[in-house]
Amino acid sequence: MATEVPFPNRPFYIVSKLPGDERMALTKGEGGKVALQPLVGDFEQLWTAEDNAQDGSVLRHLASGLALTYRTRRYSTPRAGGYETPEGLVHLTPFVPGEVRQVWRAEAVNGWVALNTRLDWERKLNVYRSDPHGDIGVYPWDRGANNECWDLLVENGHVIVADMRYAGTGSVELEYLAGRPGPVMTVDNRAGDALLTDVRWAPRSYKIERAFVIDEASKRGGLPAMGEAFGFHLAAEGAPDREVLERPIHPMAEGRSEDLEQEMVDDPAQVLIEVPPGRIYGYQVVVQYARVIAPFIATLRLGSSVSGRLSGEAVVKGRFFGVNPVSSEVEVQDLTAVGVDGGEGELVGSLAPA
Repeated sequence: MATEVPFPNRPFYIVSKLPGDERMALTKGEGGKVALQPLVGDFEQLWTAEDNAQDGSVLRHLASGLALTYRTRRYSTPRAGGYETPEGLVHLTPFVPGEVRQVWRAEAVNGWVALNTRLDWERKLNVYRSDPHGDIGVYPWDRGANNECWDLLVENGHVIVADMRYAGTGSVELEYLAGRPGPVMTVDNRAGDALLTDVRWAPRSYKIERAFVIDEASKRGGLPAMGEAFGFHLAAEGAPDREVLERPIHPMAEGRSEDLEQEMVDDPAQVLIEVPPGRIYGYQVVVQYARVIAPFIATLRLGSSVSGRLSGEAVVKGRFFGVNPVSSEVEVQDLTAVGVDGGEGELVGSLAPA
């Protein structure tokens, strides 16, 4: 009895068992067909599996987003009215939810797998006549011949951003936000008989939010399926975000810009203290923020675990979202009348951090 096995949950290569000097991987061919090419570890040779609502999985060519699709031929019967059988060449076509001709299952075969159609377990993905340069389609099972067996080789590498370009400054949306006040540092000179001067450190922290959202039309370009992408640390030209990230950001699919990565940075501000005798002053740092949305185009390269090198390119479009500090000032309040814990005092003035 056939033993079904799960597809990998990371991008993978579909590698033929055909003998030869080079391992041959399934990829996008001409005219919507699929073809075999020497395995080089490239975006164009990667596939992903998406669970079908009922059973089986849809196999999608990662670089194009197209689904591996088989055709059927309808046969008429006198009583049952007819039936459809998978038959002929396979093609890459746009994904259609619920389309049974895009649903496949993997079957264990002596350390390899057969890829069979959900409509008929006995119809398998087959390299016709064992010709690696020829046609590929579905064909009745032949007991595990080399041309109908495959290896689902997982890509455990990573993606890096080789180049990133932002749209012109006219496309960047910039909005300045209300300032966020921090804790109040109190300086008590009520017992003094002279002006108290000093240099002290007032508490100040920044809340930084960032996200790189990949547009729906290009999200199949190798990014979300691969996980974190290294190198998304460039800032938009003319926008108030020029911080270099020391950690990777996980790019997100369209529609999730509300899930920004957040980071708190402690950065005490040096403040010149001047408190008259008999007074209590409070020093509070207020941080000004701005929100920026900047369209970008990024060129990605694959650091392949299969080839051991950077190979291939994929281009994705998206938008950078960020909420970032742009300036800060120190508000000085006279707290003498309200006391240390009495609330907000009279505003004396404001200072720039030293």
